[in-house]
Amino acid sequence: MLQARASVENTPFERLMELAEEGAAESRLRGIGATPKFEDLPEDLRRSLGG
Repeated sequence: MLQARASVENTPFERLMELAEEGAAESRLRGIGATPKFEDLPEDLRRSLGG
């Protein structure tokens, strides 16, 4: 948690906003019917499905 906090504190605000927009855009794409890829599933779930 401390490393994450330090990383955020040391990242310029403009870059944080870019990252937030990228994440929001990806969420919107997934929310409009994009099917998740097998690689996007959590590792333990992939293993249980035989991958």
